[in-house]
Formats: sequence, structure tokens, C-alpha cells
Amino acid sequence: MSKTASANDENHDNTNVSTPHYLMWFRRDLRLHDNTALAALCERANADKAQVSAMFFLTPEQWQAHDMSLTQLDHIARTLPILATSMHKQLNITLNVQVCPSFSDCVEALSTLCEANNISCVMANHEYEGNEIERDEKLTKQLAKNDIEFIRWHDQCILPPQSITTNDGANI
Repeated sequence: MSKTASANDENHDNTNVSTPHYLMWFRRDLRLHDNTALAALCERANADKAQVSAMFFLTPEQWQAHDMSLTQLDHIARTLPILATSMHKQLNITLNVQVCPSFSDCVEALSTLCEANNISCVMANHEYEGNEIERDEKLTKQLAKNDIEFIRWHDQCILPPQSITTNDGANI
């Protein structure tokens, strides 16, 4: 879904060709190393000569509804500045942080961000909980309306959930 001209185009004047723009959406995976989605996004961006941005949403109402511990909040507060600095120094990627009260607000904010910045691909690591799955399904549908890819990677588990079956085919 790259917006670059193909090598077979009759017109080789690339002055009107825009540089692809991809987005890494960080969720719980606030790390550079051993981050499946980030590695895949950087690899694709290098191949497509794409610009890369990164996003993290603070979702206080959602966190409160999920009864997030103060230790988890402290971890996020301490990790975000380190991640932002590392990303900028090592990968030349800017990490943007935005407050969205709930997951449903993230869907709208991310869709708006993608449209405003001509982002054609968003990558993230899977989250397996109920509200998170529902949010990602809504986002997939919303982004698809504008031809924006939303690619998720299995990162937290050795094998994706429900990929192991019993001899009779039932999921474990």
C-alpha cells in the first residue's frame, strides 16, 4: 500500500510522489529491543524508504476501569521518557504521547492522526484482553475505510493464543 511510483510507470518524474509514512503504536510494549512490531515496521520502512512516527496513548479512564495499579502507572511514567529519548537517538523516530480518556477515544484519535499525516500503515503488538480486542477490531474497520493497514504482531507469547489444539482439534 505504498504511495511510491512503481518501476514500471511510464512517467519517471517522481516530483509528485509522496514519501510513505508509517506509525508504530506502542501499548504495553514500551521497549526498543525485542519488540516484534517495531522491528517489522522499521524493516518495512527501510525497504519502502518511509517516514516513521510512534504513538502512545495515556488512557486514564480506561486504566481506572481496569483498576490499574500505581506500580504500573509509575512504570509507564518512568519508561516513556526513556523510550522517547532512545527512539530519537537510535532510530530517529519521534514518540508522541496523547491523552485519550478511553480506548474508544483512541480509535478516533488514531484515525484522525493517520488521515492528517497521510499514514498508510499502523503496526502494533497484539493485546489479548477483551476491551483491547474490541478496540482493535473497531480500529481495523475504521482504518480500512481509508485504505490504511493495521498490522498486529504476536509478541508477548511464545505461541499465539488458541494456536495449540488437542488431538480432537479443540483449542487449549
